[in-house]
Amino acid sequence: MKRFLIGFLVGLGLMHWYLQHGDTMQTEARRWFERSGTNYRGDKMHDAAREALGERSQKP
Repeated sequence: MKRFLIGFLVGLGLMHWYLQHGDTMQTEARRWFERSGTNYRGDKMHDAAREALGERSQKP
């Protein structure tokens, strides 16, 4: 019974934290993925550097 009560209270605490801070966490994660993804899709700085070096841009 003691284990159940501790697990129940921890679960309630985690649910409360997620409901209060979940949107912020998801927004920050989305921003981080968008910033780090520019290296892989259409980054203008890398395209300009490739063009200056005479390399062809390889786009799928």
